[in-house]
Amino acid sequence: MTVLEHALAYARRGCPVFPLHGSAADGSCTCRLRGACPNAGKHPWGDRWQTHATTDAAQIRRWWTHHPDMNLGAVTGAPSGNIVLDVDPAKGGDESLRELERVHGALPETVIVLTGGGGRHLEFQHPGTPVPNSVGILGPGLDVRGDGGFVVGVGSRHRSGRRYVYEVTADPDTVVRAVAPPWLLECMRTGRVPACRSMAPRWCFAMASAISGCSSTARRCAATAGARR
Repeated sequence: MTVLEHALAYARRGCPVFPLHGSAADGSCTCRLRGACPNAGKHPWGDRWQTHATTDAAQIRRWWTHHPDMNLGAVTGAPSGNIVLDVDPAKGGDESLRELERVHGALPETVIVLTGGGGRHLEFQHPGTPVPNSVGILGPGLDVRGDGGFVVGVGSRHRSGRRYVYEVTADPDTVVRAVAPPWLLECMRTGRVPACRSMAPRWCFAMASAISGCSSTARRCAATAGARR
């Protein structure tokens, strides 16, 4: 399937989508920063993505017909009815999730997206009350994409050259998006995971230090990192 076909599929399921900058064959971003972009292929193609995101098939076709190399942004939170637990093994996400499941029990079967960078997006039903976005608060390598956020959608090309794809046995045509367990929702809403809370200040300090040394365009690219993965 093409990115356009995936975008239309998201829209049919009620998830608003919008274009992201793409990732070129050499791994650079299609934005003007090219190889210097800190979030290649992961940040919005235009301004005000929150207002431009849509399920309108005609608009979606116009976007990806004229710019087929663009990646796909999928809105999370109440508008899509979807919240995402982003697991990044490179930052310790697998270990963090195993520890949470050891304490609270295994997560239910749900829709899973395999990211181009080797991580996973675990999708759950939005609970009907606000779920904030967070980075690392649940544990190293565990991010939450909720209200006001987005994820890089299936079909998009990662800077590694790999595509975001559904796990073979966990696509939305095979499994139903699960209801998040109460303990996970509580963690997502409050960040009350005592063993992991000390990670957040270190991450925020590192991110702030990195952004302070970037150009204005790089800062805009990096600023979207808190809303997507």
